[in-house]
Amino acid sequence: MSEMIPIFVNGEPHQIAASTDLQQLKQKIAPGQQVAIAINTEIMPRRLWAGRTLQPQDQVLMFNLVAGG
Repeated sequence: MSEMIPIFVNGEPHQIAASTDLQQLKQKIAPGQQVAIAINTEIMPRRLWAGRTLQPQDQVLMFNLVAGG
């Protein structure tokens, strides 16, 4: 069994596998949705999601994208 680490997603605690990256987390938390992601208050460009492995205690914010003004 893989080691689990604690993180927070939109303020809620989660336990995830230690090797989880942002792309995998997005697929688990918001499959099929268009979202923007910030980690520890830093906006993460989509092109970096697959390469950013989550660390214990990371604070992840996922924002739904809404069209309009």
